[in-house]
Amino acid sequence: MAPFPSKPNMSVGERLTMILKLLTIFPASLALNILRMLVLSVTHGMKLRSAFLAAVVRTTFGILTGKEIQKLQPTTRQEYGKFIKYAAKRWNAPNFKSRVVYDVQELDKDVDDSAILWLGDRKKAKKVVLFLHGGGYVLPASDGHFLWAWNTYVMSGVEAGVETAVAFLQYTLAPRGVLPIPLRQSVAAYEEVRAQGFLPRDIIVGGDSAGGNLTMQFLGHALHAQPSVPEIKLSEPFSAAFLVSAWLGLSDDTESFRVFGNNDMVSSAIVQKLSVESVEPHKRATVKSLSDPWSRPLEADFGWFQDFDTVVSKLYVTYGGREVLRDHSLAMIETIKREAPGVDLLTYEAPKELHDGVLVEHLFKNPSVNAKKMKTWFKGVIIQ
Repeated sequence: MAPFPSKPNMSVGERLTMILKLLTIFPASLALNILRMLVLSVTHGMKLRSAFLAAVVRTTFGILTGKEIQKLQPTTRQEYGKFIKYAAKRWNAPNFKSRVVYDVQELDKDVDDSAILWLGDRKKAKKVVLFLHGGGYVLPASDGHFLWAWNTYVMSGVEAGVETAVAFLQYTLAPRGVLPIPLRQSVAAYEEVRAQGFLPRDIIVGGDSAGGNLTMQFLGHALHAQPSVPEIKLSEPFSAAFLVSAWLGLSDDTESFRVFGNNDMVSSAIVQKLSVESVEPHKRATVKSLSDPWSRPLEADFGWFQDFDTVVSKLYVTYGGREVLRDHSLAMIETIKREAPGVDLLTYEAPKELHDGVLVEHLFKNPSVNAKKMKTWFKGVIIQ
């Protein structure tokens, strides 16, 4: 059986439709979004680079389907390969040689394209980060994701004297990888990490945007098993978890959606569109009414997060002060405080920032405040 292809196949008609979009409505929409975001960057004091990136991402999500985006973008594994080459040149000292190796661990190549893409020296590592990248479940990981994982976790381990590796999950993207497939693949990746001798106390799990959603699915599954996914049996809590601009439900009836809906990377319409693409075809017409506390933890029943401290010891939640998903993070913070006060919770609101500030800093190869805040927290986790 041939390996599952990461890039989707497209019919002639689908290709023509995509080309027509790229030649007509995409450039027109991009121009309007750039103009609007540039005005907002001046009037609201936003960083120019963030405003421009927001316009590009907003246009891409708004105009193209997940299938079209994946056809145009490099795959997650291609981006990983490019990053390893870049890292090998930049960090070329002898003591880094074993940390910048192309190391792909397939999970089930005849069924899907899931794999662990390793950063750092997993053979010497004492701690490991299970990294779940964002992108609305339709975008492949970017070079910024890999630089973020390297800079914030592998390099923090070097600086703190605690060897750390990153198990970066390549999961199947929607619409082929509908829920709960990414969760199932996350559990498979975790089991592989455990098989290499890492205990839950040595494992940190987290991600951004949809990766933050997948993180909460994973932790929620460890607390309340999702019936169609292999169970996670924990003898102790995970060391820590982190959520960056996490997408935690379908609710758009919040102040942050109303106030920032026109000046962020994502909007209410985009969130709804991505929600439809992430579920099986027969569920798409009723996606808003589906009950799924794993992928929509903000809609879980009262008490769902009781005993959450038996699953994870520490939690870091960060978000932008001007992003539409701000209130998702705020609601989750209050839920954890109320239902799981035993969790060591740290939060950071990045003032005037849009969606996914940690990633944006690394996309521009300029890790600054957001990255430094997370590195400080992470070092505190691994040194203990």
